[in-house]
Formats: sequence, structure tokens, C-alpha cells
Amino acid sequence: MYINGNLGARPNYPSTFQPVKHKNVSASQQRETWSGPVISTQWEITPEDYVQADGFWQVLGRTPGQQDAFVHNVSSHLKNARVEVRKQTYDMFKKSVFLDSGSLILSLNS
Repeated sequence: MYINGNLGARPNYPSTFQPVKHKNVSASQQRETWSGPVISTQWEITPEDYVQADGFWQVLGRTPGQQDAFVHNVSSHLKNARVEVRKQTYDMFKKSVFLDSGSLILSLNS
């Protein structure tokens, strides 16, 4: 999805399939200087990164059928993704402690 067509049909998020090339620019005015530097460091994903997702899974479990609906929604949208994207997504869901959602999603797409 894109808002004003600046990048045409490209998605409006960074993509490894269609990298966006950015030009190096410098601040043209003092007010463009931020309080800290911009960095491009990627942090490692740790178990703490899944706490909120696990809490969400527990909330879904309060209402019968909601966890199944979540798995169905994810798997039905994921089935048309590229194979490498699907594999990465299965792995991401499997790392979470919320049951075997990764295995459940994988089983629906097999």
C-alpha cells in the first residue's frame, strides 16, 4: 500500500526484494539537526521481543475460537507469499512461546 504514488507499486516499507536507494543528504538548516545521530544498527532478537505477542496470544485464548481464527487469518494471507518469506515467518512464530502457532500456521499452508 502506498499513499501518494511516489514509489509506484513498491510497498511503503523497506524490502530486501526491491531495495530503495537513498541519496546522501546533509542538513540544510540548523533545525534539521537532531538531538542524536541516526544509526543503522540492527539489534538481535531476544525472548523479550516475544513477550507482547505471547500476551496477545493469551488474550485471544480468553474467547473460544479466537486463536484458531488468528492462525487461519495468518496462514490464509501467508500462503501466497514467497517461499523464503513463508519459512522466515514460520520460524518467527515458532520462536514464540504462544503454543505451536508456527506449527499450526505451517500445517494449514502445507
